[in-house]
Amino acid sequence: MLFIGQIEAASESAKIDPNRWLALIDSHRSLMHRPRVSVMVINPFTREPCEYTAASASTADVLIGGAGVGSIWWALDGSPFLNVQAEEESAEAVAKIAEEVATALGARFVRE
Repeated sequence: MLFIGQIEAASESAKIDPNRWLALIDSHRSLMHRPRVSVMVINPFTREPCEYTAASASTADVLIGGAGVGSIWWALDGSPFLNVQAEEESAEAVAKIAEEVATALGARFVRE
């Protein structure tokens, strides 16, 4: 997957609302919550088994024709933007969806 850009707030005073982002994942025809998968791993510090859950609720897969071709996710470091990545052959289509998402959130998509 290629990093193709990020969705940023239109201004400092109009940050992206995380609740609107989560609601948009539910309502947009080309977005789907990434399944939260739990696996058992060994904690490297305690050497005890523990459960690890991958992907957060704020991660969406981008679908075209039912196939996953990219993803959009809230920056993991708490930054106020969404990252966008795509399969190389679907980068333009994912960028178009990222622009739709940005508009719906009152934000802007900035290509890498």
